[in-house]
Amino acid sequence: HPLLMPLFSTARCEIVIDGGEADRLHKLRRVSRESLAMQTLRVCWASHEPAYNCGRCAKCVRTLLELRAVDALGDCTTLPDRLDPEVLAEVTALFPHEGPILEDRYERLVAQGADPDVLAALEAGIARTDRAAAKRRRALDKIVEVLAPDVPVAVLDEDELRYDLARTHATVVPFPERDGFFNGLPGDDADAVEELSRLRRSPVVALIVWAHDFWALDYYPAFTKVLETECELLAATPEVRIYRL
Repeated sequence: HPLLMPLFSTARCEIVIDGGEADRLHKLRRVSRESLAMQTLRVCWASHEPAYNCGRCAKCVRTLLELRAVDALGDCTTLPDRLDPEVLAEVTALFPHEGPILEDRYERLVAQGADPDVLAALEAGIARTDRAAAKRRRALDKIVEVLAPDVPVAVLDEDELRYDLARTHATVVPFPERDGFFNGLPGDDADAVEELSRLRRSPVVALIVWAHDFWALDYYPAFTKVLETECELLAATPEVRIYRL
């Protein structure tokens, strides 16, 4: 925050906030005037493809909507030059702050007289995002209900829930984990069992499996057998499964 960050300054290092009054659109409008930026802009952290930006994830879609809002859609060579209704309809924001941003961008599209197909598709994407947010809230509520704040927990979620859960629980580690960071999914069933054994030797008391990774319980059958036969199932909902290790 512009008022708080300078307080981290020391006698040898001064922290200064420059441009903190600018919102996302102000910043993008400034960036869009730089041809080099428009030739090299990379916003996608979700893409595992050769493409520079996937053009489909929430971050890419949000940037496309913002480029449209500042009349720069098509100027950026690293992103699609149009709003694709099929992509907009399928977008699902991962983080709570993204829902209101999508709604604001929708209102701007309405004011700019956007194509009705684009508006209808973005409405569908916002509805998907709202449903995902509700699902996320139900998952977090169940975890808080079952596990006390001081219980060290691990989460198989590919880093989707972990940072929200860190607001309510003192110790939340990803599964698998190396040095506090998500280490990627196990390569095979044997690796998954080994990682689980390693986790059970740690201070972590419970493992949470988020709905988006329920497929892993089928993909790693030996891993799942250990969970079901040697660990206690504390809760099972459409959103999460919680095991006492």
